[in-house]
Amino acid sequence: MSSVFGRSGTIYDAAPVHPITFKVGDPDLAQQLGGGFQAAHVWVNNPTNQALYFPDANDYCPAGISGRVFALQHTDIARASWTIPPSFGLIQPPALAGAAQLIFLNAGIEISPQAGTAASPTPPFPGSVVQTSTQLAQLLAPGNVSVNVPKGAQLQLIGAGITHPVFSFPSVQVIGNQTGFTYYNSILSGTVVLSIQAADTSVTVTWSGGGTSVTVNSLLNAIVISGSPANAPASWPGRYDGQAISVPAAGTQATVTLLASPTKRWMADHISAGMSQISGAATAQNLNLIDGVSGGASLLDQQPMGVSAVALTVDRLEEENLHFANALVNTALTAEFSGGVVGVAERVSLGAYLQ
Repeated sequence: MSSVFGRSGTIYDAAPVHPITFKVGDPDLAQQLGGGFQAAHVWVNNPTNQALYFPDANDYCPAGISGRVFALQHTDIARASWTIPPSFGLIQPPALAGAAQLIFLNAGIEISPQAGTAASPTPPFPGSVVQTSTQLAQLLAPGNVSVNVPKGAQLQLIGAGITHPVFSFPSVQVIGNQTGFTYYNSILSGTVVLSIQAADTSVTVTWSGGGTSVTVNSLLNAIVISGSPANAPASWPGRYDGQAISVPAAGTQATVTLLASPTKRWMADHISAGMSQISGAATAQNLNLIDGVSGGASLLDQQPMGVSAVALTVDRLEEENLHFANALVNTALTAEFSGGVVGVAERVSLGAYLQ
């Protein structure tokens, strides 16, 4: 039997709001909302250190944001994911325990999208990945410009244009000055993020016509490795004694090493790794946890990873609560891919305790 909720004369088989607690690390959410429920918006409180993706909005809620409201394609399934599509160019930090509160709202409830608010202040806790953006160039008329690409940086392109009375956005091409490789050759309507091969220390950006402007930025990711205990949240599970991340340019081996401690051993707790196909051939690599320095033969753990030759193919790995420890004190600990592959971007991070 149906109940009456929401607007006058509107009948649903389910209440017009559907709250869900979505924990960090949970598998992708795909929960039926009940007969007659058509979610038009979702209200999000995300106090975690992870961004949260909503496929029915094709957008994500950043970490530490409360009160954000997304408009959804009307759906009777609540969908969300802690995995952010690579097209957004966002790298998640090592996950901390926590949960987001989601309230899916039926189409009968009047509400509009809201940006939400961030905690104030929001300190960069240890383990957080901080992204910095630097403008390299801006074209206000069709032409070309050569820009130097900082080591390890990605290239962000922003194309501005108009949609009325006609659709007009910039036609843009990006070519590596050293390799001659074409990274982009299309209409730029909005933002794209490009991974640049290590061999290309500069690129030429050509705007041939259409649209109103082209902006070129560099994006660099850095991990926060220290912080004030007074700023840590109450749920902080315990700081690692050592942690590091490697996000090199495409074609370069991702590797991190924690230096030896004279009187203690390292015990690995968390490893996060990823491979992204950009322009290379299909490849398989091993992610190695080494009892020692880079290139060592004493393996504590080894995981196979790989990507096909299809552009934007991604392989990810998350390992937690590992308890892999050095055999002896005064020994380094390394996590790395077995090598770099032309046209493939790699990423690896490692968190460990001393014992």
